[in-house]
Amino acid sequence: MSSFIARMRAGMKQIDLARAVGVSEGQVAKWETERIKPNPVMLERIKTVLSLGDEEIQHILGEAM
Repeated sequence: MSSFIARMRAGMKQIDLARAVGVSEGQVAKWETERIKPNPVMLERIKTVLSLGDEEIQHILGEAM
């Protein structure tokens, strides 16, 4: 599952996720297009906001590698 799919399943737009974790919409776009990876603090925020488990986050990060 990509971060895009996880966000969409949560019914969020990029701007919604950005506001929820405290970054710009452009930052979320960069994560989703795999231009950059979120740092560990952001990963925890994303997990909380999107209600993701550790396995789901690892899967998302694995796809970005």
